[in-house]
Amino acid sequence: TSPVLEIPVGTAAVPNIDRDWFNNLAVRAIVKASNLMGNPIGFMWLRPTTQSVAQMKSVLKALKSKRVPVWVFMIHSSEITPCRVIKTENDVKAFKQRCLRIIEIAQEMGSKPATLREAALWVKKRGLIS
Repeated sequence: TSPVLEIPVGTAAVPNIDRDWFNNLAVRAIVKASNLMGNPIGFMWLRPTTQSVAQMKSVLKALKSKRVPVWVFMIHSSEITPCRVIKTENDVKAFKQRCLRIIEIAQEMGSKPATLREAALWVKKRGLIS
């Protein structure tokens, strides 16, 4: 009933397994080591502030394989300048590069960019909201 539409950011467990599995301490150590070596494993989301391009690409692949029709990529405007999370101008530049690269990858995988209004209309047209 609210006039505000909130669409959750895209997330996925990579590989596609139950999240509870990741709560084991030994598994967490393996996950951390694998991620450090560039092989994404774990619960990840489409957020360039905290996720690498490889991690976000894994999320996109998981969402596509599950036939999730909407992939939401989250960028807060406060993160586009040095802030608490992104501390220096060089960090901001790297953040912007991650943003641009994952958008390129998503388009290569067949995604179609949409404005918030277009997303809202898509959701409404399919009866997902009233």
